[in-house]
Amino acid sequence: MNTYLSIFQRIITLFIQISIWKALLGNAGHINTNIGRITIKEMIIYTLISTCISIFISNNVILRIDNKIKTGEIAIDLIKPINFKMLLFCELIGKNIYKIIFQLVPLILIIALIGDMPLISWKLSILFIVCCINSLIINFMIYYILGLTGFWYLSVWHLDRFMYDLIRLFSGAFIPLWFFPDFLNQIAKYLPFRLIYFTPISIYMNKVSSYETVNLIFQQTLWILILVIIEKFLWHKGIKKLVLQGG
Repeated sequence: MNTYLSIFQRIITLFIQISIWKALLGNAGHINTNIGRITIKEMIIYTLISTCISIFISNNVILRIDNKIKTGEIAIDLIKPINFKMLLFCELIGKNIYKIIFQLVPLILIIALIGDMPLISWKLSILFIVCCINSLIINFMIYYILGLTGFWYLSVWHLDRFMYDLIRLFSGAFIPLWFFPDFLNQIAKYLPFRLIYFTPISIYMNKVSSYETVNLIFQQTLWILILVIIEKFLWHKGIKKLVLQGG
């Protein structure tokens, strides 16, 4: 039942977002940006791909870490023969496989039936998939790093919503970075968030050249390495300060 409700919610949200873009673009049906003219059809495609990526990368890592620290369950996890980060990542992969089968695939089928999604070449498809996998890892690492601050602050559940909204804003999940004013674009340029949504969507829509695509995937890889370094530093510092609540 929850799966059906989730699909229904996604469809309603899509309808609202598409309606908003149609209203904003008006009778002209397009808007001029720094990369050229963007049509209402392209904005519909952008919204659809953004929704699909959201299903693929979403996680509750901060809430999981927060709960494990509060209940003391993390003590059990630490003696398991698997890295704590990998344990949470494997949990995420398992949940996301379920969501891909029962939420993403049905949504794609519905979109294919009622929409007009363009097909892309197999080469572009591979680059898009690689980019989406990197997006998943970057998104996970950001939430995981924030979750690790629970070693110092004990309660970090509130950071989940804060980070969700921040990522949605600067990643281009709702509003493409094409429409951002220059000062916001400059901020987004130095953050990893744009690599989560805006980058894979731009690749799918063929809004970047082959050289830019390779460069963007390289940037994703670089950010993954940076986040891993930050995570390892926080982990080694935090594990020494671990204070367990509960049993």
